[in-house]
Amino acid sequence: MSESKQTPHLPAPRLQFRWAPGETPGYEWVVFYEFVLPLREHDCRRDGPQGASGELVLEIGKTARGSNQTCPNDKPYRDGAHANWDNEALGGYLPIIVIDPQGRPFVEELYREANDPPGWTPRSRMVPFVTADTPKAEA
Repeated sequence: MSESKQTPHLPAPRLQFRWAPGETPGYEWVVFYEFVLPLREHDCRRDGPQGASGELVLEIGKTARGSNQTCPNDKPYRDGAHANWDNEALGGYLPIIVIDPQGRPFVEELYREANDPPGWTPRSRMVPFVTADTPKAEA
Protein backbone atom coordinates (compact mmCIF):
# COMPACT_ATOMS: atom_id res chain seq x y z
CA MET A 1 0.00 0.00 0.00
CA SER A 2 1.14 3.50 -0.68
CA GLU A 3 1.22 6.49 1.60
CA SER A 4 -1.60 8.81 0.63
CA LYS A 5 -2.60 12.31 1.68
CA GLN A 6 -6.23 12.00 2.67
CA THR A 7 -8.67 14.18 0.80
CA PRO A 8 -12.05 13.93 2.57
CA HIS A 9 -13.90 16.21 0.14
CA LEU A 10 -13.38 13.76 -2.75
CA PRO A 11 -15.97 11.15 -3.70
CA ALA A 12 -15.34 7.50 -2.89
CA PRO A 13 -15.12 5.00 -4.38
CA ARG A 14 -12.79 6.51 -6.97
CA LEU A 15 -9.73 5.82 -9.06
CA GLN A 16 -6.96 8.33 -8.45
CA PHE A 17 -3.49 9.32 -9.50
CA ARG A 18 -1.41 10.90 -6.74
CA TRP A 19 1.79 12.71 -7.74
CA ALA A 20 4.77 12.92 -5.37
CA PRO A 21 8.45 13.87 -5.67
CA GLY A 22 10.55 10.96 -6.93
CA GLU A 23 13.44 9.41 -5.04
CA THR A 24 15.30 7.85 -8.00
CA PRO A 25 17.96 10.00 -9.73
CA GLY A 26 16.72 11.11 -13.14
CA TYR A 27 13.06 10.63 -12.20
CA GLU A 28 11.82 13.80 -10.56
CA TRP A 29 8.24 12.58 -10.12
CA VAL A 30 6.37 9.41 -9.26
CA VAL A 31 2.63 8.94 -9.66
CA PHE A 32 0.69 6.33 -7.70
CA TYR A 33 -2.36 4.81 -9.39
CA GLU A 34 -4.81 3.97 -6.58
CA PHE A 35 -8.29 2.59 -5.94
CA VAL A 36 -9.99 4.36 -3.01
CA LEU A 37 -12.82 2.68 -1.11
CA PRO A 38 -15.00 4.30 1.55
CA LEU A 39 -15.08 2.47 4.88
CA ARG A 40 -18.23 2.19 6.98
CA GLU A 41 -18.29 3.53 10.51
CA HIS A 42 -17.71 0.16 12.22
CA ASP A 43 -15.35 -1.34 9.62
CA CYS A 44 -12.35 -2.80 11.48
CA ARG A 45 -10.02 -1.54 8.71
CA ARG A 46 -10.53 1.95 10.16
CA ASP A 47 -8.45 0.86 13.16
CA GLY A 48 -5.15 0.92 11.26
CA PRO A 49 -3.30 3.98 10.01
CA GLN A 50 -4.36 3.26 6.42
CA GLY A 51 -8.09 3.49 7.22
CA ALA A 52 -8.14 6.16 9.93
CA SER A 53 -9.56 8.73 7.50
CA GLY A 54 -12.51 6.53 6.60
CA GLU A 55 -10.97 5.51 3.26
CA LEU A 56 -8.93 2.51 2.23
CA VAL A 57 -6.35 3.34 -0.46
CA LEU A 58 -5.12 0.39 -2.53
CA GLU A 59 -2.14 0.92 -4.82
CA ILE A 60 -2.72 -0.50 -8.31
CA GLY A 61 0.40 0.80 -10.05
CA LYS A 62 3.22 3.32 -9.97
CA THR A 63 4.99 5.28 -12.72
CA ALA A 64 8.21 7.29 -12.43
CA ARG A 65 8.75 10.29 -14.71
CA GLY A 66 11.82 12.32 -15.48
CA SER A 67 10.63 15.86 -16.07
CA ASN A 68 11.42 19.46 -15.33
CA GLN A 69 7.71 20.12 -14.84
CA THR A 70 7.34 21.95 -11.54
CA CYS A 71 4.00 20.45 -10.50
CA PRO A 72 2.50 17.66 -12.59
CA ASN A 73 -1.26 17.22 -12.57
CA ASP A 74 -1.91 14.92 -15.53
CA LYS A 75 -2.71 11.24 -16.05
CA PRO A 76 0.34 9.21 -17.10
CA TYR A 77 -0.14 7.67 -20.55
CA ARG A 78 -0.05 3.92 -19.73
CA ASP A 79 -1.71 3.95 -16.31
CA GLY A 80 -4.14 6.61 -17.57
CA ALA A 81 -5.31 4.13 -20.22
CA HIS A 82 -5.49 1.42 -17.57
CA ALA A 83 -7.68 3.68 -15.39
CA ASN A 84 -10.09 4.22 -18.29
CA TRP A 85 -10.26 0.45 -18.92
CA ASP A 86 -10.57 -0.37 -15.20
CA ASN A 87 -13.34 2.19 -14.82
CA GLU A 88 -15.21 0.61 -17.72
CA ALA A 89 -14.79 -2.86 -16.17
CA LEU A 90 -16.18 -1.52 -12.86
CA GLY A 91 -19.31 -0.09 -14.48
CA GLY A 92 -18.00 3.20 -15.89
CA TYR A 93 -19.22 5.45 -13.07
CA LEU A 94 -16.11 5.98 -10.92
CA PRO A 95 -14.50 9.39 -11.03
CA ILE A 96 -10.84 9.41 -12.08
CA ILE A 97 -9.08 12.11 -10.08
CA VAL A 98 -5.50 13.40 -10.29
CA ILE A 99 -3.94 14.84 -7.13
CA ASP A 100 -0.93 17.08 -7.66
CA PRO A 101 2.05 17.18 -5.23
CA GLN A 102 0.38 19.98 -3.21
CA GLY A 103 -2.75 17.84 -2.69
CA ARG A 104 -4.96 19.73 -5.18
CA PRO A 105 -7.43 17.50 -7.09
CA PHE A 106 -7.97 17.71 -10.86
CA VAL A 107 -10.11 15.90 -13.42
CA GLU A 108 -9.70 15.52 -17.15
CA GLU A 109 -12.00 17.65 -19.28
CA LEU A 110 -12.62 16.75 -22.91
CA TYR A 111 -13.27 19.64 -25.29
CA ARG A 112 -13.29 20.60 -28.95
CA GLU A 113 -11.94 23.72 -30.62
CA ALA A 114 -14.36 25.68 -32.83
CA ASN A 115 -12.32 24.83 -35.93
CA ASP A 116 -12.04 21.05 -35.24
CA PRO A 117 -13.50 19.03 -38.12
CA PRO A 118 -16.54 16.79 -37.43
CA GLY A 119 -15.51 13.44 -35.95
CA TRP A 120 -12.20 14.86 -34.67
CA THR A 121 -10.98 13.24 -31.48
CA PRO A 122 -11.66 15.56 -28.53
CA ARG A 123 -8.70 17.25 -26.88
CA SER A 124 -8.19 17.01 -23.13
CA ARG A 125 -6.99 19.29 -20.37
CA MET A 126 -6.83 19.02 -16.60
CA VAL A 127 -9.19 21.27 -14.64
CA PRO A 128 -9.62 21.66 -10.86
CA PHE A 129 -12.05 19.19 -9.31
CA VAL A 130 -14.80 21.09 -7.51
CA THR A 131 -17.53 19.81 -5.20
CA ALA A 132 -20.17 21.60 -3.15
CA ASP A 133 -17.93 21.42 -0.06
CA THR A 134 -14.72 22.54 -1.82
CA PRO A 135 -13.42 25.64 -0.03
CA LYS A 136 -14.01 28.80 -2.08
CA ALA A 137 -11.00 30.91 -3.08
CA GLU A 138 -10.89 34.30 -1.41
CA ALA A 139 -11.21 37.25 -3.82
